[in-house]
Amino acid sequence: KYGLNAIEFHDEEFFVDRKRGQKIGEMINGEFQWYVQTRMDDLLKLDLDALERQGLRVVQPGLETGSPRILKMIRKGETLEDFHKANRKLASTGIRSTYNFMMGYPTETHEDLVATVELALKLLDENPKASISGFYVYVPYPGAELFEMAVRDGFEPPETLEGWAVFNRQHLASPWIQDRRDVLEMLLYTSKFVDGRRLKQTFTGRPLLLPFIGAVSRFYRRRWRKHNFEKTLDIDLLALAARHVFGW
Repeated sequence: KYGLNAIEFHDEEFFVDRKRGQKIGEMINGEFQWYVQTRMDDLLKLDLDALERQGLRVVQPGLETGSPRILKMIRKGETLEDFHKANRKLASTGIRSTYNFMMGYPTETHEDLVATVELALKLLDENPKASISGFYVYVPYPGAELFEMAVRDGFEPPETLEGWAVFNRQHLASPWIQDRRDVLEMLLYTSKFVDGRRLKQTFTGRPLLLPFIGAVSRFYRRRWRKHNFEKTLDIDLLALAARHVFGW
């Protein structure tokens, strides 16, 4: 009726029931492209070639961290080996992957954060169709298991809805991150530019911007590889750009 050519399923875990997800793919049968959020361990158990023939074009897994300790702490139920295997499996297909990461956990160390950066860079190196959605910041929501840990680390839960509005995935208000806030802010904003692929897709209609995006991407990837996370003036400029382009 509407002549659509693509659908994005806003489901936190499309393949939580793998048989159901595969059945939906069979029903779509390549009539249009479709994009999903899922887990890397699910991708290891799915026939990606069949799903690609059925129209699957983009997967958006949340990997969260490159630290085995943090993975265990948040009960992720996946390993770094799962991440690398699934990424290489995706690289052998035409399916694009967009990875989400998280930082600013209670007890997270600088070494934990560097491990996440190294994981992201490795995945980009191993898969030319991979990109980074962003490095976001953990929010201590009531009811989550880490909430009490956050309170012990000095978090004072807001008493109003307006107070909670400060805490989104780009927030920098948690008390335990204040001594390394500049590092998190640098990663928060440069993660949108470090692979360059998503921005190039965003600005395909403005080809004059593409060489600039490529240069910015190479610059920040070099800084990531050198673990140079210093917050410099350009980060403030990126923050302005992020608010303008992404509505942060």
